[in-house]
Amino acid sequence: MSFEDEWHQHQANAAARQSTSRPAGQMPGDQGSDRDGMSHLESEKAKAASYIEETLGPEVSKAGVKADTASAAVTGGAGAGAGAGIVGAGALNGWETQKGLQNCLTDWDRQLKKLSSELTRQMNSLRSVNTIFQVNETDTVSRFTPGKGSGYPSSSIADF
Repeated sequence: MSFEDEWHQHQANAAARQSTSRPAGQMPGDQGSDRDGMSHLESEKAKAASYIEETLGPEVSKAGVKADTASAAVTGGAGAGAGAGIVGAGALNGWETQKGLQNCLTDWDRQLKKLSSELTRQMNSLRSVNTIFQVNETDTVSRFTPGKGSGYPSSSIADF
């Protein structure tokens, strides 16, 4: 392939990528919709929170236990959630590599707990965001509504 042919191919590929790119602010999957990516849909947040609780969280825990079990068999470690002490003689018992792997398992345990905590925090945030929006909306409306407690004097003109 000559340089010119290759250059034209790169230009064609770049043009194809631009034609399939989305405008700034458009969410993936929003092919020309009028949503701006800043919308708040309670149902989507509830769905995401349920996914974290029912699928992602348990899968992370299962993967952590599976990795810990396999690693503990080699190092003799106790695995995540049970500390980093030696429970029995692993396949690497007496090797210097065992100490290094046990150190890695301690880090793994810490990171797994951190990930689980972050998932729980995100799930709770997703579930409480609707309440936060409702409180903010009520507060904003009350600031513009004349009358008792709004900070603005009431007027009989408001009755018209």
